[in-house]
Amino acid sequence: MQVNKLQQTFTHIKKRFSTIDFCFALILSIVVTASCNSPFTPKPKGYFHINFPKKEYKVFSQAGYPYSFEYPAYAEVLKDTLFFNDKTENPWWININFPQFNGKIHVSYKDIGKTSFDTLVNDAYKLTGKHSQKAYSIDDSVF
Repeated sequence: MQVNKLQQTFTHIKKRFSTIDFCFALILSIVVTASCNSPFTPKPKGYFHINFPKKEYKVFSQAGYPYSFEYPAYAEVLKDTLFFNDKTENPWWININFPQFNGKIHVSYKDIGKTSFDTLVNDAYKLTGKHSQKAYSIDDSVF
């Protein structure tokens, strides 16, 4: 009797839905039932961890230099003597070396009063062009 009633129910359902709709509903109900077994845990964001030294700064203000600034205590300031194997334009060019990070910041100085600003901007583009021979991913873009 139960089998007969189950067959009637199945026949009724089959008449209401086409075979494709029935298969889709059956698969969807199985997926929904099976996917609710564990709570969702989002993946945390990952960042590179760099252990920076303590935040201590030194002041660079040497006699004869037209500028002064603070730099990290773990860095060293060295006078720059060569500019692309040529002598530097003025004696105020320096490099700030970061030995433990294998990095270097080049500091150059030019007086804007003696040279026009447009000339300095064009020089910056020329410097980037010279460096692009060594680098492989310098993309020029307009801001």
